[in-house]
Amino acid sequence: ILLTMWMEYMVEVSPTLEFIQVNTDGITIRCLRKDYDKIIKASDKLMERTGLEYETAEYDRMVVRDVNNYASRFTNGYIKYKGAFEIDKELHKDPSMRIVPIALSKYFFEDIPIEDTIKNHKDIFDFCLRLKTNKKSIPYWYYICPDGSLKMKKLQRTTRYFISNSGGALKKYFESGSESGVNIGFNTTLFNQYYNKDDFKDYDINYDFYIAEANKIKNIVEYSKVNPTLFGW
Repeated sequence: ILLTMWMEYMVEVSPTLEFIQVNTDGITIRCLRKDYDKIIKASDKLMERTGLEYETAEYDRMVVRDVNNYASRFTNGYIKYKGAFEIDKELHKDPSMRIVPIALSKYFFEDIPIEDTIKNHKDIFDFCLRLKTNKKSIPYWYYICPDGSLKMKKLQRTTRYFISNSGGALKKYFESGSESGVNIGFNTTLFNQYYNKDDFKDYDINYDFYIAEANKIKNIVEYSKVNPTLFGW
């Protein structure tokens, strides 16, 4: 209710402002520079009436997929990443495909094409994904031997792998008798144990997969017709 009151105060003094995000503990707006001081005074008025304190931050650019997935560059140059845009995640979070948010950051804040970033990146760990299963499912990796026979390898509960042009297929089998493919339609290479390639291209990474994953997020940001969400000022 207090946030709604705060929004009303803002609109009264700046009818043309845009609400970009409204969350449980804050509001993100885009307004005309000439209205900034008016909005601050309206916010002070709310603070006096309610006894609550507020704080502000200014961005010069904000890239938003939705309220939980965005990247904001403060006026001092620092960039805050959330959700799908997070590069350095906390240890309890899934670190899969770190190259995707790296490429998105380079694209939106440095104007570097996504394809260029991904194809020129040389850290194999940033291309890795994590497959994590519980006691109710067992992961397997299917691959074709040089003699043409199909083999299957039972995996541990946490498996590190990357999407490659050659390799095998991942599947999960459940105690109920059902099964589920992982990254269906793409080959994978297991990478639980690190191995070095003198020539990085010998990892045989399927760059198109990672480019497509980054473009899924990029296109939502740039081409949303219902709620345009790319802001810069």
